[in-house]
Amino acid sequence: MVPEAFAAEIASFMVNKYAHVTSCQVKVTTKPWERMQFVGKAHPHSFLREGKETRWTEAVVTKTAPPSASALTVKLTSGFYDLEVLKTTNSSFTNFWRDELTTLPDMPDRLLSTKVLCQWQYLAKTLDALKAADFNAVYAGAKRNTLDAFANDPRAWVNASVQTTLYIMADRILGEFAAVDDVYYALPNIHYFPFDLTPFGLKNLQADAEVYMPIADPSGYITATVSRPPKARL
Repeated sequence: MVPEAFAAEIASFMVNKYAHVTSCQVKVTTKPWERMQFVGKAHPHSFLREGKETRWTEAVVTKTAPPSASALTVKLTSGFYDLEVLKTTNSSFTNFWRDELTTLPDMPDRLLSTKVLCQWQYLAKTLDALKAADFNAVYAGAKRNTLDAFANDPRAWVNASVQTTLYIMADRILGEFAAVDDVYYALPNIHYFPFDLTPFGLKNLQADAEVYMPIADPSGYITATVSRPPKARL
């Protein structure tokens, strides 16, 4: 059973079972495993953690006329977090707004890294309508669009902020899956800067950069929700 269906089943059971319960919120977190492979064969009882991101879902089932459970509404949200990505080129950030407080230099080419949190809310608001949704397909598509936009979409390459990349990711998910109502992303900047090797007589800055060091200084935390226009929800 997929986590969306499991969460909705538990939440609806609680509001149907108990007259004094008007709403039930259930959050399910999944951490998939895959079988180890030896000489091309799957091991019967040994597994590896599948990927690094964590899939989760949350279902809230509410009685519209409590204490009766004859009519229920459902709010279903799914997503994943801790999907850490990095690319070593095809990311520049120049010609941005500057004032007397600006310290960030132009970066015609840079390393870009973030740890993706992505979540989406389903358009359907009833249990029957949700049965038509292919939850696994939406999850796989959301991850695929996230990675493909990050790595391959040329709109996210030249002078594109993280905010631009975020919008492209969300817009692609909404364009592919009519069952999704809105998409939220949180993309913290994880900075890797060239290490200054000048004291050692070596060039490692600007175009000569080859050795990078993670920076723990304060950095941006970019979030946004991209939603369908109100008319699309009717």
